[in-house]
Amino acid sequence: NGEVTSPTFALINEYIGGRLNVYHFDMYRISTFEDLCSTGFYDYLDWGGVLAVEWSENIENALPDNTL
Repeated sequence: NGEVTSPTFALINEYIGGRLNVYHFDMYRISTFEDLCSTGFYDYLDWGGVLAVEWSENIENALPDNTL
């Protein structure tokens, strides 16, 4: 129900407590596998909820097969 903003500087904003938890990533500055791992991206995949990923083309090879 609150305001949603781009996580440009934080890389990740978490919106917890709604019907589904939402994890909002900004992958603009992510260019290596090490950068991606440092965000905790793979942990978030296992937690359930929804991952909204800006600049997803920067991590295209890391996205699960069933990604929309």
